[in-house]
Amino acid sequence: MENIVRALEEKDSSALLKQFSKRTQKEKKDLEKQIEGLMEYYQGERKEFKGDAATSEETEYGKLVEKSFWGNYTLVTDKMTYYVSYKFQLADENKDEVGLSALEFVTEETYQKEVEAQGYYPWRFQEEGDGVYWTD
Repeated sequence: MENIVRALEEKDSSALLKQFSKRTQKEKKDLEKQIEGLMEYYQGERKEFKGDAATSEETEYGKLVEKSFWGNYTLVTDKMTYYVSYKFQLADENKDEVGLSALEFVTEETYQKEVEAQGYYPWRFQEEGDGVYWTD
């Protein structure tokens, strides 16, 4: 999460792009455009972020085949509060899979409305797949 925030604050789209897996960079043709859109969407300088990540592992006959985590954070800037979710592959037999595959930002107001209405927030990347998403 630290590297994601740093890239956003420095408006360094190439640094954020490099955090995505080679597979995602190759398959998601508009990934650079999505990152540029997130750069425009993101406001302020970080005051704090907090959250957690859940990990999962897949093994075959005792050998690690895949290890990934899903991060969920609250990011507070001097202008906005965002809820952030992302998927990151830590290890994989196929090295092109290692890295970010999905990153999503949503404003606190929108997040809270959805939670009040549905009891949860429906992260877009779970439906729409890999890429970068943001919602006002």
